[in-house]
Amino acid sequence: MPSAVFDNIYVETGDYAPESGHYIYKRSAKKGVLPCIPTDKEKVITLKRGEIVPPIASCNNHAAVYRLTIRTE
Repeated sequence: MPSAVFDNIYVETGDYAPESGHYIYKRSAKKGVLPCIPTDKEKVITLKRGEIVPPIASCNNHAAVYRLTIRTE
């Protein structure tokens, strides 16, 4: 059963997801680059623990930072 997460767990493209759950796009991973506007499907992603955090494909594989919003395990 999903549960709310109140601690701040952030991951970046290329990291391994520390928890299974739903992650929401927060910002670009690199400072000084043009902002990326991900598609609705890319704004919230579901990862399993140990999966690699993907880049934003619609932005030429732009590196991104996501925050865990809901744990699923």
